[in-house]
Amino acid sequence: MKKSERFAVSNETEIRVIYFDLLIAVTIDNYLCTFYIEGEKNFICTKELNKVENILPEHFVKIKRNTIINTRKITSLNTKERKILLYGNHNFKYAARNFKKIMTLIR
Repeated sequence: MKKSERFAVSNETEIRVIYFDLLIAVTIDNYLCTFYIEGEKNFICTKELNKVENILPEHFVKIKRNTIINTRKITSLNTKERKILLYGNHNFKYAARNFKKIMTLIR
């Protein structure tokens, strides 16, 4: 069986197909899940972050309690400020306990 290259999420007005290779990051804030997608407008819905995490490939990593990133989109890592810069000029702070896991996936 071939592994899927995409998944679908929906909100009240739209169903969006998201391709793993275009997904930059996923965050959750106040029950709203935001998908940062390369070349597209962010998509917001009420999906639980742990359900999203379960369908993502292994090169996606949770860097904080509320943030998952695509390690293939990392452009730089600021270890002093614990920030990750991703494609499209998106940056997110990471938890120190996740540093080794992040480094393993980008090497």
